[in-house]
Amino acid sequence: MQKIKQILSLQIIMTLSMGLLLFIGVGESYRVMPSLLLTDACNQAQLLKNSIETNLKLGIPVEFKGFNQLADNLAEQSDQIANAQIIILHDQQAQHHDALILTCNMTDKDLQRVLTIDWQGLLIESDFDDHYQITLGLADKIGQVAQLVITPEHGFFKQAINAQFRSVIILSLVLCVLFPFIICFNQHLKIKYAKLMQQGLYHLALLLVGCLIINSLINLYTAGIKAQSNSLARSLEARLSIPLTLGFDLDSDLSGFDELLLEYRLKNPDISHIYLLNNSKISSSSVTESHQNEYKSKESLVCSSLSSEAQHSQYISICLDLVGSTYQIVIKTPWSRVLTKLWRAARNILVLLIAAVLLLSLFFDVLVSIQNTRNRSNNCNTSKGDIKDRLVKEKVDNAELLTLIRPVFALGVLMEAINLSFLPAYLSSRFVDADFSVSSVFAVYFICFAIILIPAGRCAENYSLRNMMLTGLILSVIGIGGIAFIYDPLSIIVLRGLSGFGQGILLIAVQSYLLRLQNLQATEQLVIGFNMSTISGVTIGALLMPMLGESSVFLIGATIGTINCIYCFMMITDLDPVHKTGALIQRDVSNQVKMPKRYKFIKLFSDLDLYKSVILIGFPTKAVYVGVLMFMIPLLLKAFGFDIDTIGQILVFYYFGVLISTIMISKFGGFLNYVSLMLFLGCLGSGLGLIMLGMLGQLATHQEMLVGKSFKLTAVILVSVLLIGIAHGLIHAPIVTHVVRSKSALLVGQATTAATYRFLERLGCIAGPVLASLILVNHDGTMNIELLVLVGFSIIVCGIIFIWPNISFNKKLKK
Repeated sequence: MQKIKQILSLQIIMTLSMGLLLFIGVGESYRVMPSLLLTDACNQAQLLKNSIETNLKLGIPVEFKGFNQLADNLAEQSDQIANAQIIILHDQQAQHHDALILTCNMTDKDLQRVLTIDWQGLLIESDFDDHYQITLGLADKIGQVAQLVITPEHGFFKQAINAQFRSVIILSLVLCVLFPFIICFNQHLKIKYAKLMQQGLYHLALLLVGCLIINSLINLYTAGIKAQSNSLARSLEARLSIPLTLGFDLDSDLSGFDELLLEYRLKNPDISHIYLLNNSKISSSSVTESHQNEYKSKESLVCSSLSSEAQHSQYISICLDLVGSTYQIVIKTPWSRVLTKLWRAARNILVLLIAAVLLLSLFFDVLVSIQNTRNRSNNCNTSKGDIKDRLVKEKVDNAELLTLIRPVFALGVLMEAINLSFLPAYLSSRFVDADFSVSSVFAVYFICFAIILIPAGRCAENYSLRNMMLTGLILSVIGIGGIAFIYDPLSIIVLRGLSGFGQGILLIAVQSYLLRLQNLQATEQLVIGFNMSTISGVTIGALLMPMLGESSVFLIGATIGTINCIYCFMMITDLDPVHKTGALIQRDVSNQVKMPKRYKFIKLFSDLDLYKSVILIGFPTKAVYVGVLMFMIPLLLKAFGFDIDTIGQILVFYYFGVLISTIMISKFGGFLNYVSLMLFLGCLGSGLGLIMLGMLGQLATHQEMLVGKSFKLTAVILVSVLLIGIAHGLIHAPIVTHVVRSKSALLVGQATTAATYRFLERLGCIAGPVLASLILVNHDGTMNIELLVLVGFSIIVCGIIFIWPNISFNKKLKK
């Protein structure tokens, strides 16, 4: 029975992770492929439109039957167009009233909104019931007189996507069913190697599905390019066959073919070469400027050798013979265009793959932990064991509790992080005519988060931590879920305040839980969980919002919080509020006798070492994080011309940096013996990253900064953000370790001391955007990024003052 439960649990985890990858992959294909298909159909229709309008402006009436013949020829030559007809403005009966009208100037987002994903067709072949029409106006010398109506084939947008992803989805379902059996089959191995094998198989399955999705997207776009080239070649063939059938020779009797080929190529910007060959000699051509030197006029070019020649391996080539003649049409598209078009989609899939591995590995560890606990429980029933075995068992039990608590914090952060990429824009749309500013929403959230920390820390010393976690999660669920249904600005501010309270309570409860386990690396676990969840949340939210909308993503966040509440209630074991060693208990009791409670807090708030940690390390770090990274950098990148999803992924590099350094600290516990040195290195790295950002104006030209296309500019921004993330990772965890080792922590408790520090530190979150606006933003709204150099030097100076060995305020106070 236990094996069945474990298999089902693994199947659920793999189904969720692979389902998320497939959902985003299919969504990306609906963003890329329909736009390509629409552009191809519009290009074909535009060529016909230009031909008809030329004749209309010469005085030929729109009722001329030859125009309808040209439209019929277009439908016959194209595999994507079912019907093409000319409808005079006073005769609209031929249009389908139930058809969805598309226009050639629709953006990718507009087209994505009107399309629906055919989920049934992704699994099994089904009939298509979609009806679309593409309309283009036809005008004479006076004005518009008719419409060219293009009716695509049924399944025009969906058929290719369904066919490409159907096999990937079926394979994913097979993996979800079979892999859990394979994973559970190796239970006879040693636990260490069994866990490594289980995680390896799990990650391998995710990687395989991710690679298949990226390959499917590449195949889709390649097929779209080939279809575009074929349509163009057929259109040219039909146009050039007319003089050939009349007995004219294209080379000797006619001219102007270079201009004709140029017109076709400009209508299809992905295509780089169009050649008209006669007896394998180039007769006419149109080539982009970057490829002008490849072939010269009258040079030989054999169609059969295009795919075998090394210099042509970088192109997708199409060669079409003109029937009954020695002429051929060659169309080439660089593979680089394919990769450029798909880079955004592939990048999103890769980032999502990493996010899914980071997040869902937590639940995999939980399953392995439960399994190991059951195995040890069975072993304990068959053997008595000695004192050494019981000590080892207690240590292992603490490790299992640590594994079980990590998903609570991770999911709690994820439910908030899932809206980070679009929350400011969403609030801006809701607060257009409101009496409150969007910044007040964020201010209320951070204020509520900060003021609850100290009361929560006191409660954590004496009350149930599990109940505190449940309270924080319930408040967060109400806060995030309510925004999906309530649009009143004041109510939204109240809901964000509830979310701030909930997240603050959750942070203190989990932190105190880890401290009670006597885990000196408790803060590292918090930072790791926070950044893993933030990476996952930002990535998932940014990709889901365009397909589902803001309200649906808010509801997903609330659902995640509800599941987290159920998990916390069922899986988390509450600890004794005084779960301490005998020495600590005796020390606390002696201090309790010597000093009344009110003097403890006077001592805490008069601890100058605590204020030194806050002023020199904590406050600047949070101010830089919120004021520069979360507030100024997105505005700066937007001014440089970066896309919204690219901005989000650049910010993810910050969290990756924090995660990398925090994991290194967690793996090598010896670093905790050099806390002051690590904090100084954190200040040094943070300052250097800010200095690099401040020098962007000198590293890139003005034009490069405007368009955001310089590789040098992008590389400097990525390195700077990553460096700041690594530096902050050296600060986040060690600073709390430094604080809870102070004498004040022995008087009032580690949880209260850590909560007090968190409260004072969060003042930097509140002040960060204000200080950034005052220092970096000019009166005309422009940004003076050069001043980041001074901010970076200030951070480094703060680190030097902190580590200076002769400075110790408490020692001077004693003297």
